[in-house]
Amino acid sequence: MSDFWVTEHLAAGGLVAVLEDWTPPFPGLRLYYPRHRHITAGLRAFVDLLREENRSGAKSSVSR
Repeated sequence: MSDFWVTEHLAAGGLVAVLEDWTPPFPGLRLYYPRHRHITAGLRAFVDLLREENRSGAKSSVSR
């Protein structure tokens, strides 16, 4: 799970990070999917959603 979706829940104690030694941090998002000439509409919508969430998260952290 990407940090920007759970940071507040971790800080509030609603979630607990596990296996931190096995998940080194890295900036940004990574999404792997089969390389086909055409991707499905559902996958395209998901990729677009992640990109928008990433932009929104970056903007809100800058404005804080």
